[in-house]
Amino acid sequence: MATKESYLKDLMGHVLQVLYMLFLGIIIAVFCGLGIDTFYAAPKAPEFPTTLQQEQYKTVPATTRTAEEIAAQKDYDAAQKKYMEELKPYNRNASIIAIVLAVIALTLSLTVLLRWEVIANGMLLGGVFTLAYSIILGMQTDDTKFRFFLVAVGVLITLVLGYIKFIRPNEDNKLTEE
Repeated sequence: MATKESYLKDLMGHVLQVLYMLFLGIIIAVFCGLGIDTFYAAPKAPEFPTTLQQEQYKTVPATTRTAEEIAAQKDYDAAQKKYMEELKPYNRNASIIAIVLAVIALTLSLTVLLRWEVIANGMLLGGVFTLAYSIILGMQTDDTKFRFFLVAVGVLITLVLGYIKFIRPNEDNKLTEE
């Protein structure tokens, strides 16, 4: 008969495993995101002009601004628009890279790492979180077809993953019982 102490020890072991899997999943997604940012850097956002950063500028009516301030504002607005246009293809490309990394993490979790259940499950969570990151990046593009394709791939990966992880093992157990 199990004692209260052994029950609590088992419970703590399971809680620690779940926390470890969650942490591993988060750290893998952060690793993928930082890897993308390190090796495929985003366009640099323009800096707001120093001539317009003065506190009194915020309270000065637009009609009393100097020609220099108006020109600086127009230049900044043009640079900001250019930056936003450069960001769209970057987000699309970074999204594709992230989805490839997610598929790699998910594949590893369902194949190579399968014998180490806690690590495999953490890697699985990391792949799912990276997939979510990929979808978030993809939603920041203007291309609705790309966004649809990205979400369709996400749905497909999620369905296949759910089948492999949760349904297939149950079907295998039913076949061995018969």
